[in-house]
Amino acid sequence: MAKEKVFRFKQFQVDQEHAAMKVGTDGVLLGAWASGGTVVNRMLDVGTGTGLIALMLAQRFPGAAIDAIDLSELSAQQALFNFAQAPWSDRLQAFHASLGEWVKHAGKQYDLLVCNPPFFANGWKVEDPGRSLARKAEHLPPAELAAAADRLLLPDGVWCVIIPEAAKKAWLQAASDCGWRLRSVTDVYTKKESNAERCLLAWDRSTTAPKVTSLSLYAGEGFSDAYLQLVQDFYWNM
Repeated sequence: MAKEKVFRFKQFQVDQEHAAMKVGTDGVLLGAWASGGTVVNRMLDVGTGTGLIALMLAQRFPGAAIDAIDLSELSAQQALFNFAQAPWSDRLQAFHASLGEWVKHAGKQYDLLVCNPPFFANGWKVEDPGRSLARKAEHLPPAELAAAADRLLLPDGVWCVIIPEAAKKAWLQAASDCGWRLRSVTDVYTKKESNAERCLLAWDRSTTAPKVTSLSLYAGEGFSDAYLQLVQDFYWNM
């Protein structure tokens, strides 16, 4: 089933007609879950796609300035268009750039970095080349993002991702190898009795014990109370 060209949230809308990756639950989860330290003035959304996560962060953190980058020029243009329509357009910027290019040329550091990284490694065939580019894991290995975060974040900075549960071990190892300490982890289940499918992870440089939680999206015949509480500020009819 084709997804709507425009996805409407309570305070903004996302035009996704030309986007390789459409609005999905993973992006919404990360946008609603990610949080930084005591002060969050500057944020970076890596692989922004439609700009969804950056828009959610702009809603959640009034006054914060947000940069968004994407390897796809078409996606960066789509995000820029969506930012221009948002109530917070003056705080949002989109750029066509790889993460490596941004590390070299950004000339600034951030309080919070977020990324909904590619899902799969080699071996999956995708008909849409743009979608394939957006989802292939070799374009953004865990070690590259962990090292980039070390360069791009301020001393008290935090970086957050949402990944498949099966990839959690690799991400934890890559972050640890770069000296990052796990700040929080939330395993995401479709239902409580099912296996975890996604994992929300956050790292910083503190020495405090990580916060470990779980989240079930559904309970009984509908959404769980915990999920509704997390996303109620964004979705209509929730």
